Parts: sequence; structure tokens; C-alpha cells
Amino acid sequence: MMPGSAARNSASLCQALRPAALLLYWAKSCLEVRALGTKRLAGLILMGHIFLAITVGCGSGSGPGGKATPTATLATAPAVSTSPPPGEGSSPSNTAPPNHRSGLKSATLQSSRGLPWQLVAEEVEWNDPTRRARALKVEFTLWDMGKQKKTLVAASGADVDVDSERVEFQGRVTAIGPEGESLTVNRLVWDGKERQFFGDRGVRVERAGSVVEGERLIASPDLRHFEIVGGVRGVMQVEEGPES
Repeated sequence: MMPGSAARNSASLCQALRPAALLLYWAKSCLEVRALGTKRLAGLILMGHIFLAITVGCGSGSGPGGKATPTATLATAPAVSTSPPPGEGSSPSNTAPPNHRSGLKSATLQSSRGLPWQLVAEEVEWNDPTRRARALKVEFTLWDMGKQKKTLVAASGADVDVDSERVEFQGRVTAIGPEGESLTVNRLVWDGKERQFFGDRGVRVERAGSVVEGERLIASPDLRHFEIVGGVRGVMQVEEGPES
């Protein structure tokens, strides 16, 4: 038998039994206790309760007009795992942040503004976000605006900040000006915005047979004009006039 037919038969049976149950319930309340006797009255009452239970039970599953009321079931949601699938870690190597440092061999750096300069190095470590570089064994060439005169600087290393036009030479630094001026210093900085050289930790300047030494130095791009401070000492070449 189909499930729909069984439901319809059950509903019909309930409807058929309901009048009989109500009739018996009414009869047990109206009959005299003395005429029926105690045992018969108890049995009648019991039967009335049974029919009432059947009637109520049948009616509880029916809606208006005897139609079956549909029921709904609640399904629990499936559990969700927050752990990564097998073989997938939380920080795999292929998702690591990119390295913004680049190692270059025989690289050349050039100025983008101000006085033109060029730095040639045997090895350069370039940092792209900061636009800074650390160079080893460098040769630095600085020109005037017409590129007619140049100053040459050699050092064992240098830190370059392209945006601020600053080059800090490290190690024993030597510089040669366009007129033969020679500078030896333990630390030298070219400041492109100020258009000056700054030296410290002991400086020595030689020009036209004269030697001047001191602690710190400020010099023009061509090394022709300079100022030395701190423990200044030197030997000056003085031209002798004609004998009278």
C-alpha cells in the first residue's frame, strides 16, 4: 500500500470512530450507577477513555478538513574544519614576501638631478623600495653642468641614496680635482643638494706643492675651494721673488 493511501485510510477511520466515542462518553455519564453495577460502569468508562484517546490522537495529526499536516525536520549544519588541508601549511615558502634587494655585478649608478655624476662599482646591493644602494670598490666621477671638468673619487665602498643625491664613501678615500688637486680622507660625503663635499676623521689636501691637514673639511665640487678645521697644520709652497 502506498504511504498516501495509508494516511487517507487512517484519517477515515478516525472520522468514523469519533461519533461512537462521543456517544459512549455521553452514555457513561448519564446511566445510573445502581442500574449498571460497579464493574460494568467501570468497564464502560474505560472504553470511553480509550475511544477518546483514539479520537484525540487521530485529530492531532490532522489539519482543518481532516487533511494531514506536513511535518518538517531540522538538519544540523555540517562541521567546517578550519585547519589547512594536508600538505598546505599556514606559511608556505612560495607565499613569502618578495625580496626587494638585488645583488648586481659591475653595476653603474647615475644621478637623476643636480650636478651629473656616475658611480661604477664591482658589486652593488640595490634596495628598490628605498632606492638606496651599497657599493663595493667604487669609482665616482662628478662633472660640472657643462661636463667640461670632472672630479674623480675612488673608495673601497659607498652608500648611495639616489633620491637625496647623497653618496657616502667609506674606507680610505682619494679624490682628484680637474686642476690636479688631491684629497685623501677617511670618510667623504658628496651632498648633491648642497653641492659640496664633506670630509672628516682626518683629511689631507695637496695642491701646487702645498699640503694642508686637519680633522674636517668642506670643499667645492672641483676641490679648488675648501675649508679645513680642527688641528690644522701644513706646509705651504711660497714662490720666491727675483733677487735684487
